[in-house]
This record gives sequence, structure tokens and C-alpha cells, in this order.
Amino acid sequence: MRRYSCPRCLKKDFYTIRRAKKRCKHCGYEWSLKTKIVGLRLSKNDWKKILFWFVLGHSLRTINKQTGISHYSVEKAVAVARKTMIKDIPGVFSGTVEVDETYLGGQRKNKTKKQLLKEKLQGKESKRGFGTTKQPVFGILTRQGKVFARFSG
Repeated sequence: MRRYSCPRCLKKDFYTIRRAKKRCKHCGYEWSLKTKIVGLRLSKNDWKKILFWFVLGHSLRTINKQTGISHYSVEKAVAVARKTMIKDIPGVFSGTVEVDETYLGGQRKNKTKKQLLKEKLQGKESKRGFGTTKQPVFGILTRQGKVFARFSG
């Protein structure tokens, strides 16, 4: 059974009253679970599914189709994830911030047939999108002149 706590005093002692509302035994505060953020009522597996597709950069409609979770719940969960990401930004990156990513590596047309065949045999064939073998680079630039860059992978 899932245990909830009072939003006001955080005690776990409460009882159910009319229309599925809860009343705290300690402070007497009444609340409904429906007033909480919808995304917080998702299971751990649902959160994992939503965040997996969100990190890949897919739209809400795609996440909805892939996970089978309602569009409204996906929208609320993504909003919670974005708010959480904003909290994690260090103070160094305050003000106007620009973020970009790129992939470093040669173009396919500049490779010889021998190099292409070698990559194909090794299973490292470079292609467009997320399946590329190129080195991803993520960068943050502030208008105050501070720069942060990181190689991923």
C-alpha cells in the first residue's frame, strides 16, 4: 500500500473522509490526492519510460504513443522534469544562456570505400541521428563570457 503524508505537517497519520479526501489526525488539514501533481502519481516504471523518451528529445505525442500513458499525464510529468532540471543549473550559468550540441567527425563522402567497408564489418557504420558513431559534444555559453563544454559518450 502506498503511504502518503500530510502536505502541511508531513505526518503520516490521517483518515479518509467524504469524496476520497484525506484529513490529517495531527493538524486537521483536509486535502485530496487529485490536487497533487498528476505526474507524481505515476509508477516508477512509467516515470522511467517517460524520461527515457524525453531525454531522447521526442515530442509529447511520440512519448504518449510509445508509453501508452495519457497525454495529460505525460505533459505534467515532462513539466515536472523541466522544473527539476532548472533547479540543478549552477549559479555560474545565470542570465541569458545558450545551449547547443553537435557531433564531431568526418563526413561519409570523405571516406574511402575501404574505410566504409571496414566500419560496416565492425558494426560501427556512421549514420544520421542518434545512432551515429561520431563524438557528441554539448556546450553552454553565457552572455557574460563563461563557456562550458563536455564530450559525451
